[in-house]
Amino acid sequence: GYTPLNYDKKYHGRVRLREALACSYNIPAVRLAEKTGTGAFLAALRSAGFESLDKPAAYYGAGLALGNGEVKLLELANAYAALARGGIWLPAVFEAGRAPAGARRIMGRNEAYIVTDILSDNSARAAAFGLDSPFNLPFPFAAKTGTTKDYRDNWAVGYTPGWTVGVWVGNFDGAPMRRISGITGAAPVLREVALAMEKLYGSAPFRRPPQLRSARVCADSGLLPSVSCPSVM
Repeated sequence: GYTPLNYDKKYHGRVRLREALACSYNIPAVRLAEKTGTGAFLAALRSAGFESLDKPAAYYGAGLALGNGEVKLLELANAYAALARGGIWLPAVFEAGRAPAGARRIMGRNEAYIVTDILSDNSARAAAFGLDSPFNLPFPFAAKTGTTKDYRDNWAVGYTPGWTVGVWVGNFDGAPMRRISGITGAAPVLREVALAMEKLYGSAPFRRPPQLRSARVCADSGLLPSVSCPSVM
């Protein structure tokens, strides 16, 4: 059957959500898609504007969590822009001064912030990409990469509260690249564009919703710490 592997071909056992998402670990993503149900997961993606995913859920399977469905770069960037807005999706507009219509909430504000906080956590992705990856920028910046299994497509998307950038790298004839991944192909391009955008439009910190608060938890279970918990974070 279907046997997903992490990008580094290693199994990391039990990992926290923060580490799994920041490091682009495939196995936790597939496990979560299976637990949620591919139908529900596909419905969530469609609500986020991925109209290119027009096949039934059974066509994609749990591998949809890893990119089994082909989507457009604009759809991808616009979905991440919704995260930047705190969970509000807006259709893309190409005419200056024209206000977009048809806004809808696709995610709670608290949930959108938690995802953003993970994607902007340079320490969380260090295990996979190192502390000095292309996403280590001198301002708050949330980013994610993607690589198809045959190196045909590289993706990198990043955002601040004010602007979003999406990058695709590949061959126009669809030929596979030579082991060029999202972090080595698309991410350096994203970094240069992000630095240019910051000069043009500035940046700001991500604002945490007042309902969220920090708490000390057991590093192993994620529950409130007890006397039997050896490690607290």
